[in-house]
Order: sequence, then structure tokens, then C-alpha cells
Amino acid sequence: MMVLAHVLLALTWLAMVGPVTISNFLIGLVIGFIALVAAAPDGHRYARRVGSGIGLALYVGWALLVANLRVAVAVLGSPKKLRPQLIEVPLKDLTDVELAVLASLVTLTPGTVALDVTPSRSHLIVHLLHCDDPGAEIREIKENFEGRLLRVTRGEAVARPAPPSETRP
Repeated sequence: MMVLAHVLLALTWLAMVGPVTISNFLIGLVIGFIALVAAAPDGHRYARRVGSGIGLALYVGWALLVANLRVAVAVLGSPKKLRPQLIEVPLKDLTDVELAVLASLVTLTPGTVALDVTPSRSHLIVHLLHCDDPGAEIREIKENFEGRLLRVTRGEAVARPAPPSETRP
């Protein structure tokens, strides 16, 4: 509901200011955000979730960059040394949307493909192009992808994610 109000405030700003441009819309988003945080009863909660969303987007961008470089080095360097592996990542009780977004984020990262979800929806089966430590890869997905995603969708506080330098190829 807050997201809808946020977008409506930005569109109202756009209608009042005049020319329809991306910069005017972005200014409207910032002004709408400030208004919602200041006026809404749960504005601070919304601000944390927006901040978590920005953090997730920045992390995914960084993870994509690092993973692309690692895959390029692995494939161009010595592809015979690659150790592909399937891992099962334990999942919290995710909604369909959360599960789809998590699987998409994992698959979007080069060197990983989310293959399936167990029938009980308790584990995500992931194929890794190269894996030295399955436990570290599982922690990476749990903390940095699932954890950050749940902070955005549910506002849940989770353990601090591992640094992005541990991203897998």
C-alpha cells in the first residue's frame, strides 16, 4: 500500500511540475519518500525496507560483476579444473513471489543455475559451475540473497550478510 502511495505522490508531483521527464519523476519519488516517512505512521519501517531494496540491488550488481569475472577467469584459464556441483539450499517458508525472485537472482548470477525446488519447498536445488566449499556457497545464497530479499519483502532482520567478495563463479 505504501508503494502505491509513493508512486501516486511521484505522479502527482510530475503532473504539477510540468514536463514529463525521468528527472522530474525521480524528484517526485524523493519528495514522496520524504513525505511518507514524515507523515505515515509506519514511515520509518517503509524507509528501512526501501533502504534494504536499494542495498539488495547494489549487492546484486556487485555480485554480478564479481561472478562474471570469476567465470571468465575459470573458463579462459583452466576449464578442466572446474568442479561442477549440485547443492541443496535450505529455504525459509517463502511465498511464491519470494521463491521466484530468489531463484531468478541465483540464476542471474553467472556460474549458478537454480534448477528446482524440492516438493516440500524446503530446499532450492542449485547447480554451480565450480564449487570448492558447498557450505560456503549455501551460506552465500542464504545470507546474501535470501536474507536480503526477506529484509525487503518482510522487513525481517536477519544475520549480517557475508561480504560480496565471497561470491561464487
